[in-house]
Amino acid sequence: MSEPVDPFLNPVLAATSAGTTNGGRFGCSRNGGNSFHDGTDLKADVGTAFVSIYAGTVQAIRDNVPNNVNTPNSVGNYVIIRSNQKQVSIKYCHLSEVSVQPGQAVAAGQELGKTGKSGNAFDDIQVPVKHLHIVVSTDYFLTSTKYVDPEPFLKTNYGANPNSPGPACP
Repeated sequence: MSEPVDPFLNPVLAATSAGTTNGGRFGCSRNGGNSFHDGTDLKADVGTAFVSIYAGTVQAIRDNVPNNVNTPNSVGNYVIIRSNQKQVSIKYCHLSEVSVQPGQAVAAGQELGKTGKSGNAFDDIQVPVKHLHIVVSTDYFLTSTKYVDPEPFLKTNYGANPNSPGPACP
């Protein structure tokens, strides 16, 4: 079994709430405690190419949400890869471009698209740090109750090093 590939070189966790230290980590409280963060946010300028963490098959894409359009409670454009190596699907979100098609086989490290600010990441004031939002599901996104922390699936493990760059939950 091969090691995972990070979506881009030297990934850093992103704070995604203006005026706070609220990190882009899985499980962080959002909206005054009314919701929790279902993924991990990795800092990335709009238009940054990103790659597949594992080899797999493109399970689904959405590529019709424009940047700078308010789509509340939405991850915007995305690509979902069903891993050949792990029994999970990984969703890459807030994209500006998608470079793959449903059903396509992809290799670990293969470019999937470019980061953006689609969905609820459109607002530069509320979400000043642009990022790639990554969600991992153990039931291939059949429900929203089987999401797990993406960090153990990344090559860079932020949880193992408390001095690693990027904020934690407040």
